[in-house]
Amino acid sequence: MAHAAVSRSRVAGSRTERTPAGCALLSAIGYRLSARPRSGLTLIELLVVIVLLLILTAVAIPVLAPNVEQRRIREAARLVNTFLSGARTRAMAIGRPVGVQFERLASNPNASMVLTYVEVPESYSGETLDATCTMFFNSTDGKLYARMSAATFSASLLRVGDLLKVDYQGYLYVIRTISGTDLELVAPLNAVLPWARVDPGNAAALNALPKFPYQVIRQPIKAGDAPLQLPEGAVVDMRLSGEGNSWIHINQTNSPMILFSPGGAVQAVFYFDDPAGTGGNYRGPRGPIHLHIGRSDGVGARDTDFPDAKILWNLRDMNNLWVSVGVQAGVVSTTENARVTAVANTILSAPDSTFQTAVGEARAIAATFQSTGGR
Repeated sequence: MAHAAVSRSRVAGSRTERTPAGCALLSAIGYRLSARPRSGLTLIELLVVIVLLLILTAVAIPVLAPNVEQRRIREAARLVNTFLSGARTRAMAIGRPVGVQFERLASNPNASMVLTYVEVPESYSGETLDATCTMFFNSTDGKLYARMSAATFSASLLRVGDLLKVDYQGYLYVIRTISGTDLELVAPLNAVLPWARVDPGNAAALNALPKFPYQVIRQPIKAGDAPLQLPEGAVVDMRLSGEGNSWIHINQTNSPMILFSPGGAVQAVFYFDDPAGTGGNYRGPRGPIHLHIGRSDGVGARDTDFPDAKILWNLRDMNNLWVSVGVQAGVVSTTENARVTAVANTILSAPDSTFQTAVGEARAIAATFQSTGGR
């Protein structure tokens, strides 16, 4: 018994003796860990960094924003240039007219952001080789008509606005209405016409008139290619775009087209003024075609549309570009928007001489075809 008590006492004593040494070791290790330097940031330091980043961002945005806008305009001009050149190349490849249609924005008919390829279908000359037409003026209402030979004619293939050429030569007549085998036509201005005046109900009189072969030049239709979408914020300013250096601009009705011939030249410009009334929807170009590539928020009728002085009217924005198409060769080029004379606060639908002069000056410089490639 005494021996056991002594043993337990020694064990207890030994434990008591070892405990202070273990605590000292753990304390030393904890001290070393706590003595290591901290690698994180305090809340105050983090807030200081965030504030500095916000200040730098606020300073950099006004400096970088104009460069971003300019790159967007240049990219848009490059895309338009390439798209127009592609239409010209395709027309030369397939041997039929090919063009580009500019689709107006629903929210702003003075601007276009979507361009589409269009192609002219094969011309129509009747269902058989002996198809003919008879030209005459209606003696009652004085209107010009072509009566097509019924057995060889399909009206479903024609549209109002198509062009009729009689005997494969001479004038192009715009089809104004289609009623059965009778086509009401609009002749070119100042055209001298030899057609007789007869009563359309007088079959004998009509049969006595000469019969001619004919060719219907059909209007362009959209091709199957995907349309071109310009970068956000960049548009073709339809108010400033037009032909030559004089005041000829693209009007607001429908979507105009530029059509290239199989030889590569500009064959026609479609404006769709009023095909059912005046027949002025299809005509040859009157000079180099100039398309103004600018900002969507810069499209407007007058300076007072923009109360914020930071928003520049497109004609005054030197970051904008002109994409021009030569008429004879169809060559497409891109030029800088030139600084022009002061523009009066005038609505474009009734421009004064100051605005006309400014647009003319800008287009004249664009007509030099000093290409920048749109980059």
